[in-house]
Amino acid sequence: NDSAGVELLDASNQGNVVFRNMIGLDVTGTRRLGNGELGVLIANGAWFNAIGGPFGGNHIAGNRLGGIAIGTAEWGGSHTIWIQYNTIGLGVNGEAVGGQAVGVSVNSGSNSVVVEANVIGGHSQHGVIVGDTRVTTTRSNSIRANDIGRTDKGVAKANGGFGIMFLNAGYNWATANRFGVNTLGTIGQQNSPGLAIS
Repeated sequence: NDSAGVELLDASNQGNVVFRNMIGLDVTGTRRLGNGELGVLIANGAWFNAIGGPFGGNHIAGNRLGGIAIGTAEWGGSHTIWIQYNTIGLGVNGEAVGGQAVGVSVNSGSNSVVVEANVIGGHSQHGVIVGDTRVTTTRSNSIRANDIGRTDKGVAKANGGFGIMFLNAGYNWATANRFGVNTLGTIGQQNSPGLAIS
């Protein structure tokens, strides 16, 4: 696809669960096919949706701009989204497939997004980025208990930027994450007061 593999782009898009898919990968789950921009995009007020979760996570890799984006400059933000138990940037064999810049981005004023218990590695830029240069209202989001820059077995799978980057995004949480190799460091922040990091 030229843009995203999966899109939820209207406030009427609620109560959806995207689970147990391979997005940006071939049928074997080891080789990159890729979407032109994103694996999954949720924006424009779509809310109360889940990517992964107790029904099963997705393998999302090889998409040019990123694996999952909640909010964009064009469409605006969303809220009350769960991103859980996904493998982002790696194939089913645990190897990086390349071609994906960022694992998860939460921006454009999105809030109440939970990024939890995912494996995020093999990106050319950040594993997770919260916020953007345009607004300062991306708040009340939680990044917790993820493996970032490593597999869940502790094998290093490097991200080229920070593990988590907060940009103009104060009053968010990063707790209990396990960091492997992230070239710029574990957590970076710019103009993001009131962060809760533990």
